[in-house]
Amino acid sequence: FASIDENTGVLTAKAAGSATVRAASVNTPAVYGETSITVNSPPPVLTGITVSGASGAKTVQSGSTLQMTSSFIPSGIADSVKWSISTGSGFASIDENTGVLTAKAAGSVTVRAASVNTPAVFGEIVITVTAIPTPPSGNSGGSKIKPPSAAVDTKNGTTTAVTEVSAGSSSNGVASASITEEQIGSAVSKAAEDAKGKESDKTELIINVKTSDNITGVSVTMPRAAFNKAAGGGIDALTLSSPAVSVTFDKAALSEIKAKGTGDFSITAKLMSPGNLSQEDREKVGGRPVYNLTVTSDNKAISDLGGGKATVSIPYKLAPGEDPNKIVIYYISGSGSMTMIPGCIYNPSTGMVTFATEHFSVYAVAYNDVGFKDVSGWYGDYVNYLAARGIISGGKDGVFSPDANITRAEFITIMANLSGSAPDGYAAPSFSDVSTADWYFKAVEWAYAAGVTTGSNGRFDPKAYITRQDIAVIIARYAEKKGITLLKANSAATFTDSGKIAPYAIDAVTAAQRAGIISGNSDGSFAPEEYATRAQTAKMIAQLMHGMI
Repeated sequence: FASIDENTGVLTAKAAGSATVRAASVNTPAVYGETSITVNSPPPVLTGITVSGASGAKTVQSGSTLQMTSSFIPSGIADSVKWSISTGSGFASIDENTGVLTAKAAGSVTVRAASVNTPAVFGEIVITVTAIPTPPSGNSGGSKIKPPSAAVDTKNGTTTAVTEVSAGSSSNGVASASITEEQIGSAVSKAAEDAKGKESDKTELIINVKTSDNITGVSVTMPRAAFNKAAGGGIDALTLSSPAVSVTFDKAALSEIKAKGTGDFSITAKLMSPGNLSQEDREKVGGRPVYNLTVTSDNKAISDLGGGKATVSIPYKLAPGEDPNKIVIYYISGSGSMTMIPGCIYNPSTGMVTFATEHFSVYAVAYNDVGFKDVSGWYGDYVNYLAARGIISGGKDGVFSPDANITRAEFITIMANLSGSAPDGYAAPSFSDVSTADWYFKAVEWAYAAGVTTGSNGRFDPKAYITRQDIAVIIARYAEKKGITLLKANSAATFTDSGKIAPYAIDAVTAAQRAGIISGNSDGSFAPEEYATRAQTAKMIAQLMHGMI
């Protein structure tokens, strides 16, 4: 139940039980004293949250309500949850305290229950909102277009307009649908009207493609005039959502597609064969899905999104024994070579892999089983997630050394890996204590050139340990230089030692805390000047990546 240092008398508790501690005279060992020490079991640690609808319901009709329920893993945790809609807020809303879901329009919503005491631990479930049944219109066959209408809602600074089309499946399993200029125009107008007088800094248009679940792909056609209304009507993001795939184009991507198009647009995502992959790459993919994503106008492909981004979600069912943190996405070039896309995440609750890309092409789901023999506990998921994506690495003999402090050189290398920018072409060092022969030379030069780090007095101090507040500063700079808006998922916290945060780091610490990237200690402090461990750093970078995606 316990061990004790024979010289210092420091007792180390190991398991619940009772231990008898003896102190014996060195000169007269037969003379000793004893006492009984009780070792208590540690309180249970929250590891997960299960979410479900009342009586196991996974659907609710538009205009109705559904009581959501949650349970803690393990049971017996003294905590409560805060409810929210993580995706699909245009289809439903939820009371954050009671968990009552109010359905608004047909579509899919992801309901989240997050721990109040440990916000980073949450559970999710996808709830389908069904349309109110309407009498048959007499139409039959092919793609059916609903009358122009849209459900609009403004929440958390985003105005969301949702319209839907019904699609019919073709012989190859790809569901096809068309959306009209009138339908897009109506949705855009309603979104603009709803945003007036509200705190809305972003507008999203969601096209919900209604189809059967057993399809292998989806294709949506829009007249040029309809797409132009979406791309030029103040819309910041356009989402196509279906059971097979969900794609969201940001404003820059919409603008690029609009500029390159010369006719009507078709956006297609469909399953395909792995094609001409090497044997090694075929083994990486295994039997997992490969998707071909295309945007065409006048039968000409528009692949490059011009610096804009598309966020793609595709379904995947985990195989037995697969760690969701090691599910990755590879880009497959025309020649068949594979390149990993670090910015991806698998959500076990929704069964979807989500990733961001700057070009449409072929993408494959794969499994990259990278692990360390000294990784377990609260930081395990974060380390495995980053290691599978090549963001972090360990030392010799397969160890990660989670409790070791991280150096400035190690941290900057992680940020360079996260950036995905090839840190090449640097001839001379920018700091007096960095040499071209150093393993971290290219990463440091990338960080300096990108404005992510500035050093001090011409030095970088690569071997010095990095503090918690300096990590927050570098993350904030990285986000700024990359044009990334950090989430505001949490309310601003006041740490008990806020006065110790350096003036140059205050804004960065606040932004990182609100984004869920950093958190305080159990005593309410932040410890800004303490060195960060490799485990703590893994959590911060993983949380940053999750927020970016």
